[in-house]
Amino acid sequence: MTSWRDSLSKTVAGEMDELLDASLKAAKERLDADDVLLPFVQVVEDDGSQGTRMVEIVEDVRPDQLLEELFEKLRTERDQVRAVAVVFDAIVGGARAVQVLLEHRSPKAPALVLAAPYKAQKRRHQIGEVRAAEGERRIWPVATD
Repeated sequence: MTSWRDSLSKTVAGEMDELLDASLKAAKERLDADDVLLPFVQVVEDDGSQGTRMVEIVEDVRPDQLLEELFEKLRTERDQVRAVAVVFDAIVGGARAVQVLLEHRSPKAPALVLAAPYKAQKRRHQIGEVRAAEGERRIWPVATD
């Protein structure tokens, strides 16, 4: 059985894996430090280095509006980055989870929606198994004929 990973170069697959790992590690660090997970963005810069972008939270904006505004901003930066992971707190299946929307500029790479449930124990958070599904490409849409 072939998977979407089979169509990717090792570089693209590696960048996606590393970006997810960095996103989950940063989310755990933020949860452990602050006991709250505010949205942030992890990126693979055009030169291959990793970076973080903070998200400005506007109090009167609904979460879905915040995400759309964030993706609009990221579309303006898409020529400077190779991959983007938008990370935020979510409720998935009735449980708190770190949600990651991951996208790579390679047209062969699918956009992914990933969720990892977490539990807090005295400001030490345990992040569970990551579940993944294919999502919508919002930053680098694939042209259709």
